[in-house]
This record gives sequence, structure tokens and C-alpha cells, in this order.
Amino acid sequence: LHDWFCIVFQFFCWILSYSLRSRCSGPCTNSMTGVLEVAAASAAIAAFSHSRREKERQEEKVASELYRRFFGADLIDCSPDRASFSQSLPTDIDANAAAAIRVIERYQKERKHWFLGLSSSAEHVGDTRTRVLEELKQWFLTVRGEAAQPAAEVSARLDYAWQFLLRASAFESQNTTSFLGTLGEVCRHLERLFQQTLGAQRTGEAKLGHILSLGRELAEGVLSCLIFALIPGNYNAGLDSP
Repeated sequence: LHDWFCIVFQFFCWILSYSLRSRCSGPCTNSMTGVLEVAAASAAIAAFSHSRREKERQEEKVASELYRRFFGADLIDCSPDRASFSQSLPTDIDANAAAAIRVIERYQKERKHWFLGLSSSAEHVGDTRTRVLEELKQWFLTVRGEAAQPAAEVSARLDYAWQFLLRASAFESQNTTSFLGTLGEVCRHLERLFQQTLGAQRTGEAKLGHILSLGRELAEGVLSCLIFALIPGNYNAGLDSP
């Protein structure tokens, strides 16, 4: 979208410059001043476009490196290039996962393109921020309330999302609801999910320990009976006892 803005604006500048030159048959200070102003504006637009492309490449590099570091895969291969919106979520989805998805979708709905102070609500396609958030949404949809995710997996997701906040300079924003602000809220829900998962895991470990303890006591009792029965004379002594 920014490139199209630049092309249209530069074409307009060229037409205006040509028009001014064609009207100037001799020394024409005002017309030349206009030409210089148009040329300066065109140069500023070109510089802005170049800076924007560099920024987008930097975002892609940071996000790709983080995804490969945490999950050993390519972000582009694992994420949709367009935002998706759920009319309804699965009934058994975890409450924290559902809340995180709603936070992400709110940002995606309110997100705008910005160009020299002007905003546009055109759809974002294939950009890094869309891919990062869509991949996170895909994972959140796998989190069910009854089947707790492994604590290590949730911890990795929390650390991954947190790393973006530590690289704030690479993800600046002009939107009221920003990309980093959204990830900050997602981190809060991930933290709650992690604590919840960790608690469930500890409860499961405690129950397993209790079962094993009961089993050990039963095994010790059976073993004692077997030892008593296998010692010569104990069986007959047991029968002869009043």
C-alpha cells in the first residue's frame, strides 16, 4: 500500500512539475519555486518509502529468528498471511486462551495503515505482525480446558511472546491499540495459563504420588504375607494355632 501511495504521489508530482515548466516561457521565479517544492516533496516521499521497507524487513528478520529459536521452524511456513476472525470459539477452549484470541482480534480489527499522518483501514496481507498474531491464534485454539497443555509448552509460548516486548524498537506503532500492547495483554493471559497448567500438573503429580504410596503399602503387606507363608513351619503353625 505504501508503494502505491508513493507511485501515485510521484506521478502527480511529475505532472505538476511538467505543467509548471510548460507555463514558464521565461524567467519565472514562482514557477521554479513550485518545481523545487514538488521535487523536494517527491524526494521526501521516496525516502519515507525506503525507510518503511527497511523497517518491515527488520520486523521480519526479528520475528523469523525468534520463531526459529523457540520452535525450530519457519514462521512464514507456519502462519497464515491474512487475519481471520472467529464468530464463535470452541465450547471447550480454555478461558485464558479464548481471552487472548479476543485481544488479538480486537487489535486486528482496529489496525490501520499509516502514511505521512494519513490512515487507511485497508487489509494487511502477508506482513510480519499479521503472521505472528495468526500463528499465536492457531496455537491458542488447541488449548482446551479439560486437557491441560504441558507446562513446558506454555512456558515456551510465554517466553516467545515476551521476547517481542524486549525488542520494542523494532515494532513501533502509531495505532491506539498497538502490536506490542496487544502482545503485552497476550503475555498476561499466557502467564495465567502457565500458572493454571503448573497447578494442574502439581496436583496430578500429588495424586500419582498418593496412588503409588498406596500401592507400595499394599505391596509391602502382600510381601510380608508371602514371606511368612514361605518360611517352613509357619503354615502348619498357623493351622495349629487356636
